[in-house]
Amino acid sequence: MTTASAHPIGKKRAIMDAARRLLVSHGYQDVTMDDVAHQAGVGKGTLFLYYKNKEQLLSAALADLSDQLRESLDGLAGSGKTGKALLEEAIAVVLRHFERNSDFVSQISLGRIPGCGHRCSSSLQRRFSENHRRVVRVLTECVASGLLRGEDLELSASFLFALCRSAALHKLFTGRDLGPAARRQKVLEFFLKGAGR
Repeated sequence: MTTASAHPIGKKRAIMDAARRLLVSHGYQDVTMDDVAHQAGVGKGTLFLYYKNKEQLLSAALADLSDQLRESLDGLAGSGKTGKALLEEAIAVVLRHFERNSDFVSQISLGRIPGCGHRCSSSLQRRFSENHRRVVRVLTECVASGLLRGEDLELSASFLFALCRSAALHKLFTGRDLGPAARRQKVLEFFLKGAGR
């Protein structure tokens, strides 16, 4: 059990972290709001001030993951990087996100998420699509610099996400850890073989 900060943002963060840990370890069906409140170190009444039910809590936990990636991708826009350096940094951002959240991300698939109702699924799909568009913008910059062909950048962005997710899961599947730099380089090589000039 963690003890939540007295500050509302600290409490909300503690609730998000507790919900995430419990959802990963127990699964949606076996987590109760009581469990989350106890794990977060807050009263059940406090929990219900933020989230009226378990579906809303799950939606918020998944949205939080997507928002973390959005913030990192938005940071690329002001980085001043172009071409290969920009693509390498985008790959590093997505890889770090998948690696940092591999416990939770591995349970997410496109489409309906177990225990996540229609509104939750729609909201998450919108967030995933927004992050996808951010990667398309990065790839558009790479086309402008001559690094990539300009063919079907939306599909290319999907492939980039898939390569990063697969690279993040490589250690789990094989027991071998390539290390962050080698993983990033492998993703870059595979991606450029398909989308590069």
